[in-house]
Order: sequence, then C-alpha cells, then structure tokens
Amino acid sequence: MTDTPTTDARDDAPADPHAAPTSAGRSRKLFRALMAILILALLAGGVWVTCHALYPGYTATALLQIAPPSTIIDGKKVTWCFDLSSDENAATHAKLIAMPEVLDRALAMTEDPDGELDINVPALAWYQEDPTTAQARLAEMLEVAPLKDTALIAVNVTARKPATAVMLANAIARAYVLDSRDSTELLYRKHLERLEARKADVEVQIAETQEEMGQLVGQAPTPDDELQNTIQQKKSLYRELKGQLETAEEEWEVELLMHDLEILDGEILDMESSLRQNDFGQMQLDVVEQRNRQLREELDKIDREITKTHGRIENEQPVRLKTPATLPED
Repeated sequence: MTDTPTTDARDDAPADPHAAPTSAGRSRKLFRALMAILILALLAGGVWVTCHALYPGYTATALLQIAPPSTIIDGKKVTWCFDLSSDENAATHAKLIAMPEVLDRALAMTEDPDGELDINVPALAWYQEDPTTAQARLAEMLEVAPLKDTALIAVNVTARKPATAVMLANAIARAYVLDSRDSTELLYRKHLERLEARKADVEVQIAETQEEMGQLVGQAPTPDDELQNTIQQKKSLYRELKGQLETAEEEWEVELLMHDLEILDGEILDMESSLRQNDFGQMQLDVVEQRNRQLREELDKIDREITKTHGRIENEQPVRLKTPATLPED
C-alpha cells in the first residue's frame, strides 16, 4: 500500500495580489533596480568619455610679463631682482590672477582698454547661457602657470570653441594688467598725498624763517665795522686823557679829566655791549638763513619727486601683456 501525498488546500489557492511581498521578492526587485542604475551610470560615463575624447576642447594661452617688485624709500624707487619661479612668487601671482575681482573685471570687459584686442565677453554665447554662473565656470576653465626661470606667466583657458578660449584668456590677462596698474597707481597717489602735505609744511616754514630774518636784520642797524672803529677811537682818546691826568698839576684840571674819563669809560662799555649784541644777532641771523636755505633745498627735492611720481603714474607697468592669445592657424 502506497502512501498518497497529501496537499494543503492553500497550495492550490491562487496568489493574493494584495498580499505583502516576501523577503526574496524584495531582494530581487532591489537587485534589478541597482543593476539598472549601474548600467545607466556606465552609459553616461561612456558618453562623457567619448565626447571629451573626440572633442577635448581648445586651450588658448596669453603670456603676461611681470616687472620686479619695487617700493619707495625716502622718495627713491628701490627695485629688487627676484626669481619669479620661486614657490612664493608663483603662488602669489597665480592667486591674484584667479581672484574673483579679476575674473569679474574680465567678464564685464566689452572692449580692450588699450585698443589692441577684440574683446567683448558679454557678447559670447558661453556667457549668455547663464551669466550668474559665469565666474565659477571661468575659474574652472582657467589655469595659471608661471614659466620657470622667466618673468612670464601663462594664462591658460580651455573651452570647446577656440574663439571663446582666446577671448577669455585675453580678457583675463588684460584684466590683471589693469588691476595691477590700478593698484600701483593707488600706491603712488598715496605717496603724492604725503609729498603734497610735506610741501605745504615746508612752504609755511620758509615763510616763517623769511619773516624772522627780516626782524633780525632790523635789530642790528649799526654795522660791526663802524662800531669797532668808534670803540677804538674812544679808547685812544681815553688813553690820551689818562696821560694828561698823570701830568696835570691843577686840581680843577684833574677833576675835569676825571669827569671826561668816567664818561668815556661808560661810552666804551655801552659800545662793547652793543657789539656783543650785534655779534649774537648776527649768529642768530646766520642760523635762520641756513635753516631757510635747507628748507628751500628740501622744497626743490619735493618738487622733483612730485614730477617723477606723476611720470611713474603715467608710465609704470608692473604687468604687461607680452603675447596675447591667438586663434589657431587653419
């Protein structure tokens, strides 16, 4: 007698579509979703790699030439030679060129201020796509590379269209030239302000010493030589009366001579005092005249420095565009 397998009535019942999925079902659905995401990611990556391999973009390069750093000490411009390839200087220029202020200036450039290049960044389709993100996108496209053992810095911009890359590279380079020029002019303007303030102070001191000289000259009306001669004459007369006193016999004659000698002695003392005062006054006058000459010499130096500083403002180029970026030849 064989055993007949028994079956539960539930085994033949149809599946309930509203029943909760089992653990195995959930795992299969999750696996299929992950596989779909992975396949889509691989496809997107493949498309990106293919596009960039076929269309890598064009890199335009503008070369900037950096002047050695300088400063003004005691009215003189002092320049130091330096190695632009040093890490410190290279990093400094790289950061300055990539500053948001420089990039904003480049993005707003509708013409070349120096009139040499065709620049109108806002007209680029690249810019018009989304002006609000233009600075961030430009920063990603930019690479600044100092050239070793030279005073040159390469401003590299990579874009899909060569014309776009060229214009953006030249705009950034020109913006940095203008920014450096403005910063240098600001330093010289401050130097000019200090020079003008010092000039005004020196002019006041010259006027004061000039007035003091006039007063000292007015206080010494008697020339020293004339006073010296008068003193010598008085002393000679004094000695002569002194000799007469020694030979006088009459009492009245002695009294008269004594009276005259006393008067002469007082006059000589007064004149010698005046002579000393004149000498002191002359010493004071000499000191004031010397101070006046020194002030006038300083004023001449200040005027020359002001003229030189105006020339530096007009002609100084801390950074210049050595070689602009150009379109590739056909």
